[in-house]
Formats: sequence, C-alpha cells, structure tokens
Amino acid sequence: MAAITPGFDERVANTLPLSLRIGVVSADVTREISDAVTNAPSLAGFASQGIELLNLRAAFDVGLTMINAETWSAFGHLLETGKLGADLVARLRVASKTTEADLAVAESVRALYRRGPSCVAERGCNCAADPARVADHAGSGEERYVGHCHVVVDPAI
Repeated sequence: MAAITPGFDERVANTLPLSLRIGVVSADVTREISDAVTNAPSLAGFASQGIELLNLRAAFDVGLTMINAETWSAFGHLLETGKLGADLVARLRVASKTTEADLAVAESVRALYRRGPSCVAERGCNCAADPARVADHAGSGEERYVGHCHVVVDPAI
C-alpha cells in the first residue's frame, strides 16, 4: 500500500481499532452474495451499515485499463515471438488496444474516485466491503471466494 498510496502509515494499518464499523457497499449482485457480505461483519463481531459508493465499478475498470496499458508496454514485444501460450497472446492482444484516450478517461475517473475512501470515513465507517468483487468470482468454480470481499480502507483512519 505504501507504494501506491502516499502517506500510508503501515503502523496505523497494523493496529486494530478499538471499534470497527464496516460499510457494506450497495451492489448489483445476487441475493446470496448480498446476504453473505451483509452478514459477514456481524458474524465477525463488527458493526456495519449499508453505504453507497459512487464510481466503485468505474474505479475497478480504471485499474484494468491502466494494467492493460502497462502490460502492453512491458510485454507487447513478446507477442510475435511465438513463445507465449494462447491465453497470454489473447490478453496481450486486448491490452494492445488500450489507447491514449482510454488512459485519459481512466485518469479522470481515478481523480473522481479518490474521494471514495473519504466518503467511507464521512459515513462513520473504517472500511468498506464490496459484494461486487465476490460476484466477479461467483461461478468461477472457486467456491473459496464465497466469503471474500474487496475492502476499501481510508488511509487516514
């Protein structure tokens, strides 16, 4: 986190707060996933409340756009070597289509989203659990993700 978030304090991050409130992000997911993520905080002994985080999906897409651009920049030259498996070739071909315009849009969305973690704190929560991340793994054959959720933490807390 310190590498990607200026001002991240590892000591604070490793200190369990005296009380913890988890914001459960409203998401378009199945009832089973919503129930699992909504009930998880209380099962772990934490307070929770529902919250709305605008631009969360857009922020995730921004990350993918930037990863694609970086991947193409770093590994695009390997595409024509014939030494990559079909899965990597397919991923690099997709990454090669990331344009400067895509990156410009991604940067503007990223600037809007940076406010998201502050909104979590303004709602009285220490972190947010996003059930949409669980939905991304649903049906993947990896049932271990049923109890997993993406967590957004405000570095100022």
